[in-house]
Amino acid sequence: MLWHYLVSAFLAVKAQGKYTLINILGLTTGLCATLVLLMIIISETGFDTHHPQFQRLARLEVVFDSLDNTRIASVAGAMGPELLDRELVESSTRLLSQDTKLRVGKRQYLETGFLFADATAAEMLKFDVIAGDLKLALTRPFGLAITEATAKRWFGSNQPLNQQVIMDTGEPLQILAVIDNLPAQTHLKLDMLTGISTLEAIEGTDRLESWMRNDFYTYVLLPEHRPLQQIEQSVTDLLSKPLLKIVPELKLHFELQPISDIHLHGHAMNELAINGDATQIHIFSSLIVIILFIATFNYINFATATSGRRAKEIGVRQVVGASRKSMFIQFMSESFLLVTIAFMLALTTLLLALPWVNQAFDQSLQVQTLLQGRWLAWALILFISVVLGAGFYPALVLSNIPTLSALKGAGFKGKSGYWFRRTVLFIQLSCAVCLAIWGGHIYAQMNLIDSTPLGYDKQNKLVLSNIDSNTLFASLTALTQQLESFSHIKDVAAAEFIPTQDHGNMVGLRDVQSPNQALDNVIINTVSSGFFEALTIKILAGRDFPETEWETHKQSQRTETIPIVINLSTMNLLNLGTPKEALGKQLELGWDPSYNRASLGRVIAVVEDYFTTSLKVAKRPMVFVTGSVSQAKSQLVLNFSEGSYLATLAQIRTLWPTLFSGSLPSYQLLESRFKALYRQDKLKGNMVNLFNLLTLVIITFGVLGLCSFSAQRRIKEFALRQLMGANSINLGWILGREFLVSVLVAWSVMLIPAWWFTELWLSQFVARVEIQLWLYLATPLALISIVVLVVLSILTMLNHVTLSSILRTE
Repeated sequence: MLWHYLVSAFLAVKAQGKYTLINILGLTTGLCATLVLLMIIISETGFDTHHPQFQRLARLEVVFDSLDNTRIASVAGAMGPELLDRELVESSTRLLSQDTKLRVGKRQYLETGFLFADATAAEMLKFDVIAGDLKLALTRPFGLAITEATAKRWFGSNQPLNQQVIMDTGEPLQILAVIDNLPAQTHLKLDMLTGISTLEAIEGTDRLESWMRNDFYTYVLLPEHRPLQQIEQSVTDLLSKPLLKIVPELKLHFELQPISDIHLHGHAMNELAINGDATQIHIFSSLIVIILFIATFNYINFATATSGRRAKEIGVRQVVGASRKSMFIQFMSESFLLVTIAFMLALTTLLLALPWVNQAFDQSLQVQTLLQGRWLAWALILFISVVLGAGFYPALVLSNIPTLSALKGAGFKGKSGYWFRRTVLFIQLSCAVCLAIWGGHIYAQMNLIDSTPLGYDKQNKLVLSNIDSNTLFASLTALTQQLESFSHIKDVAAAEFIPTQDHGNMVGLRDVQSPNQALDNVIINTVSSGFFEALTIKILAGRDFPETEWETHKQSQRTETIPIVINLSTMNLLNLGTPKEALGKQLELGWDPSYNRASLGRVIAVVEDYFTTSLKVAKRPMVFVTGSVSQAKSQLVLNFSEGSYLATLAQIRTLWPTLFSGSLPSYQLLESRFKALYRQDKLKGNMVNLFNLLTLVIITFGVLGLCSFSAQRRIKEFALRQLMGANSINLGWILGREFLVSVLVAWSVMLIPAWWFTELWLSQFVARVEIQLWLYLATPLALISIVVLVVLSILTMLNHVTLSSILRTE
């Protein structure tokens, strides 16, 4: 019986000819887009679920209750062990990411995936050991575990176990374990691990026992059957006490981020890598619904619109005894067959396009994903949903046409059929209008990012990252003198933090003359002389730090007054008047006394605000000091002339070994660092606009099919009208007016929803585009153009058919 239904379905589908082809193309396009989005969603929502007991794993984060609730992903080294000692957690482990130079034989490598880890990491986090003993590598001082990819990069096909590599500090590390490469679906980015015992052997316990240096990513295993909020409150109560003893003015609390949420919700300072975005998942899920909605409604519209062509068939079946149930199954079989063909074509297209999808959208989707149980389950749900969604209503309508109406060839006509098709078309066009307006604003916002004044100049700046602070500042004067002797290098400067980089250092500021004027958790940045000039940060009043002030204030005590530079936001929030009036004002700086810095600052300059990271983060109050550093690593900035990047790079490569030990640190153009901040947003925008285009393609198929069928059904009417003198414009208006009216109605109805979605998305940016009125006008014009082109193409085909042949057709 099933085979009979399928054979009948095949013959019926074959008889439909071009309408079947249009149906299949529309469904294939929609399903292919949906499958791509589904793969991305499954990939993005599956991060860090491979760890044992991942439901109970969380990362400890500190949140400063300042103006923007600054969140830092790493915390001080003493905090994890303290939580374990007080039995607030069942286990804890600390990770410290640190760029490290290693010598393997005669070759040197700058490793950015080098991590120190507690031995408990081997139990709490999932690392598949290929060879050796991971726990031994993390327990024994100077033990090392490397990934399989690192082993091949260093040693080729040779055995890596028990080999030695030399750190830039001279200590030898012995490879005691080889672990499998980490899966793509993890926020952890590492190539090798050594134990915290190694860190202790190199630099002692100061950093490990510190309560102020937020260097360690700390993961904890939470107790079962205890609410997360309750644990967070206990953690805040415990860890805040020692901090408030050191810095009474601190206002902060601690939160526990579930490890499986870090990729989509982890947007704190000092993240291990740029994470994904939960809003992206919501957007893609909405796109799936919209695209499937449009594609399946195309099918429904075709099936109901062409019901008249099959009315006599339905009537004959009813006369010979076919029940409504059997006819319903027959029409559902046709839907099943069409969707199956479209689904197979969509899968084939997906497999062929997967490399392009990965490259275009910066994904790591693999064919193996298609075999995972989770993906197969969702694909099956998708398939069944499309079969039922596309086929149920047409099958119900066609199987319930009265016998007499069917024998007369009535089909699904009359007012009900007309209004049903118009309603479906209206909904499709409404979705297209909303997507087009929203997608256009995404494109405009991405263009604005490149043209928005940032408060600094990102062009022609070379950044050398993660250099030992003490070494860099000690040799900076000599390096600057030699580099600036070359005409193509304009400025050289160093800083703990540069634009595009998270700022983790905070300080409280208070006006000495007006103690009530105070700010909590102001960003503090140690910079060298020439920093503002090198980055073209405008000095509104005052002067830069002279070179001599670095040496003068290198060993400043807390009783001394040091020169400081503040930005415009700090000046305004402290009510210091104008930039000129702020000069000479004394501000009290409060922080950890162990830093051995002065507690009083004298304002010598006020500079323009600048965006510290992306345009999603508001310009923040900042204070700049010179003379001493608190961060282990700092950055070097070279401002070079237009077109002299290669010459600058060659020069720094030549000079570096003469002043510093080891190879040149990692380097990158500041403009490239800036673009990396918006990688996810641009990918999201590109994807939305691509699927927006696919939506228009599907709608075009729908309009083409309905318009073509309407022309075919009314071909005698058009022949008579031509005979009576009607021209192509008259016929085009008769054929296309229903679609044009639907476009205008959909546009007018969706103006407010489109505005709301656009505002919602743009609200995440501090610097954002205004609502583009031209997009609201261009969208209906684009849809009208599609309708006009479709109508013209059909009229062109009709013009090639003679009136006599049309009138002879029955």
